[in-house]
Amino acid sequence: MSTKFHPRALVLAVMAAVLSEGWAGQTATVNIGELAKSRSNPSWLNTKKIIGGQLSTIEAHPYMVSIGILQGDSYEQQCGATILDASHVLTAAHCVLNKTLSLYKLRAGSTSRKLGGQERTLSKISVPAKFNPDTYDYDMAVLKLSQPLVLDGKTTKAVALAKVKTTVKAGTPLVLVGWGFEDSANTESAINLEDVEVTSIDNSECASDYASTNEVTERMFCGMAEGKDSCQGDSGGPSINKATGQQVGIISWALGCAQMGYPGVYTDVASAEIRAFIDSELKV
Repeated sequence: MSTKFHPRALVLAVMAAVLSEGWAGQTATVNIGELAKSRSNPSWLNTKKIIGGQLSTIEAHPYMVSIGILQGDSYEQQCGATILDASHVLTAAHCVLNKTLSLYKLRAGSTSRKLGGQERTLSKISVPAKFNPDTYDYDMAVLKLSQPLVLDGKTTKAVALAKVKTTVKAGTPLVLVGWGFEDSANTESAINLEDVEVTSIDNSECASDYASTNEVTERMFCGMAEGKDSCQGDSGGPSINKATGQQVGIISWALGCAQMGYPGVYTDVASAEIRAFIDSELKV
C-alpha cells in the first residue's frame, strides 16, 4: 500500500494476507513498512485502547461484534463490526483484505472479546468493487454469518443506521465503540468493551488537515476530541450519533491515534452509494 496514514485494523491482518491468499484472490504483496509509514518510529505502538475512553458493556451496545483473525492456534482481535440482521454484520473493507473465510471468527453478545456470547464463522465476505485500498474510499464490507445469531434484544440487537443522505453536522457528539489496543508495550487489545465520545468536525476542515496525506471524500466524515479517539483494533466498529443512537459511520483510518490536528475518519453509512451496497447484500 502507498498510504501515508494508518488503518485501524491490526497489522495482524496484513501478516495473514502475506501468508495466505490476497484480497483480490492473488498472492499478497503488502509491504508492512508502507502500511505503517505514518508511524515509522516504533513509538507508533505506544497507543492505547479506545483512547481516553471508559469501560462499557454489551448491554449498552448490543449491536457490537468482535472480529478475530486466526494467529497460530487462536483468534486475536482484528476489528469491530455491527449487527445488521441475524445473518449479516457491517465492518470496514480493510478489515477483511484477506477473503479466506476460515481466518475469521466473530463473537456477538458479550462484553468480553474472549468469552461468552455467540461465536460465528463466515460464509461470505462482500466488499464494494469501488473500495480503494490506497485511499480507503468505500471502506466498508458486509459479512454473512455461517449461522444466524439469536437476537435477544438485550445483548444482541441489530444496529439502527442513519437515514440515507443524513448529514453529520459539525459539532455532533459521536460515540466510538471497540476492543482496540490496551497495552501498547505488548500490543494487547482490550479484553472488555470500551467507548469514548468525540465530536464531528466540518469536512472541509478535515480535508485541510489531511491535504498532504489522503483525500477525504464525500463518503467520509471526521471527528475528534483532545486525548480521545479510536485506535488499532477498533476499525470496522461504529461511530454512533449520541443523540439518536443511530450508527452514522464506520471507523476507518487516521494519522496516529488521538493526535491533535489529525481527526479520526469514518465511512459515512448514510451515503447513498454505501447504503445501496448494504441493502443489496441484505437481500442475498
